[in-house]
Amino acid sequence: MSLAVNTPTRSYAFATRCGASVYKVTEAKMATTLEQARDAVLRQMRALANPYHNDRHVMDVVAWADEASGHIVPLLTEEAREDLLLAALYHDAGHCGKALRNICSGEVPFKNLSNEQYAVLIMNRDLAHLPVKRLNCIAGMILSTTFGVSPHPHPATTTLEKVLVLADVVGFTRPFDDWVRDSLLVLEEAPQTSRPAAFAAWKTNRIAFLDEYTRGLVNQVVPLIDAEYADFLLAKLAQTSELVKTDLSRFQPDFERSRLVCS
Repeated sequence: MSLAVNTPTRSYAFATRCGASVYKVTEAKMATTLEQARDAVLRQMRALANPYHNDRHVMDVVAWADEASGHIVPLLTEEAREDLLLAALYHDAGHCGKALRNICSGEVPFKNLSNEQYAVLIMNRDLAHLPVKRLNCIAGMILSTTFGVSPHPHPATTTLEKVLVLADVVGFTRPFDDWVRDSLLVLEEAPQTSRPAAFAAWKTNRIAFLDEYTRGLVNQVVPLIDAEYADFLLAKLAQTSELVKTDLSRFQPDFERSRLVCS
């Protein structure tokens, strides 16, 4: 049994460098609960057809969370690792394709909730057979990924929460072009009124996202993982940030198309 799915393979540079499979999670024998959760979440995410918050993003987050779980010190228990992967699977369940549900158009259930709160509802329904303590742990991880809400309703405090929050944005460890294309898909989900009108503004936004927001998340995780993997993450973040400053201009035509996409 495995978590293998028919989604495009996304290369994680550290896994490739170490000669490991990109989706180690697809090779490991997993509990029935995890496989059933995968099937349920991916069916739902494919039906949503969001540009970015879709089944591919979910499996990217699962893949990196699984990779990172092998570098956490001390090593996670099997139950903790499974909880991390369940949270990774459910963290965007039912996502409406906008950062805030109350601005989504059409028939969107529970518009009064955040996307993450709605994901917790779905998770609690699907995993009701798990002990309450585990459900609360998974819920905390999902809520810690909340983005675009101030003050943050559930800042990450536990090891698992900090790892999942970073997993949600860890595309900077992949090839630069992949990270840029994901950034453009995120842009297409943004309300048109809040999209940068000029390429220079978008570039500034991407630099700040890496140098301020993402670096803060990496700094939270560095004390929790082995030194080699910490060095790898810091080096990849610095490399991606530098490439934004020097190489992003070749994506300006793509930016101009994405900012005009109707959502």
